[in-house]
Amino acid sequence: MAFLKIGVAAVLFALAGCATEADEPALTDDEVGAEGAAKRPAYGVVTVERTEGAGVSRASVSAKFMRVAPTDRQLAEDVVSARAVVPAAGECATLSSLEGLGVTRLAAALEGADGASALPQGFNVELLDVGDVSLVVHEGDHTPQALVPLSPRAFPDVGDLASGVFYTTPDATVPLPQPATTSAYELTSSGATAVDAFLLDVGSMPERPSDLSVDGVEIDGLSAPVDASHELTIGWRKSDAELIYVDVLGASAFRCSFADAGSAVLPSGVLSDVDRGAEITVAVHRVTERLVQLRRSADTAADVDLEGAEARVRFDLASAIRLSVK
Repeated sequence: MAFLKIGVAAVLFALAGCATEADEPALTDDEVGAEGAAKRPAYGVVTVERTEGAGVSRASVSAKFMRVAPTDRQLAEDVVSARAVVPAAGECATLSSLEGLGVTRLAAALEGADGASALPQGFNVELLDVGDVSLVVHEGDHTPQALVPLSPRAFPDVGDLASGVFYTTPDATVPLPQPATTSAYELTSSGATAVDAFLLDVGSMPERPSDLSVDGVEIDGLSAPVDASHELTIGWRKSDAELIYVDVLGASAFRCSFADAGSAVLPSGVLSDVDRGAEITVAVHRVTERLVQLRRSADTAADVDLEGAEARVRFDLASAIRLSVK
């Protein structure tokens, strides 16, 4: 695979679908006002991140809820930085070149013909206060095993496009059990003025990348030697994920993106002479997503959909290994 270093102006995801089509009817004054915003279904983005291996054990959970038209969800996720920024499949980039790229690609997507704004009329993202939010871990017979409260945070204003509150774990020591068929996760909200109390069935944790190997040799937890001048073939047990990305943390930090095919080739450019004689960390991330409906938590309305509200649950699970560079 040819090595590709992507600059800040690169476009990683096709965002053309975010803009309003020319033949789309204009929104009415009611639809662009506060009352119209309240009529839009609630939409959440919940991200569960976890990395294990090479002496690393960390996890975090974040949740963002908003009211947005279904056609504007992708644009809203870009505005509130709801996804990791990764290169296109089969390409690599330095992490430094990816910093701020979400803002750059968003600005490019919002620029219409002759530099005019391509924003849907009245578009803005209000991150909703949904009350007290917790992650509940269930085991076996669905008995709650752990309760992880999420802390509200003020979202930094993005011009007039986004503001409000989001939720996240206070640190990176979330007691998430190892993925197992007996483990299930649920997000609960006490509700607030904007949204009724709800439950979100996250489900079981997907499998993080396992059986990692380098150049066909399985890594057993010890630091494996590699040659900085050669390409590296990284292997893992394949699954059905939408995306695999690999972070190579050496003298320079690189991120490469691949299909979940069970193996991929890292170009020789991700390592350099500066890395010789040192150890580096390689983290293989698997990203999977689920679209889940929000359910009212009140006893009188159990299992009733929250007026079409739903959330995208995104798992970013990684296994890390150490390599000694020669």
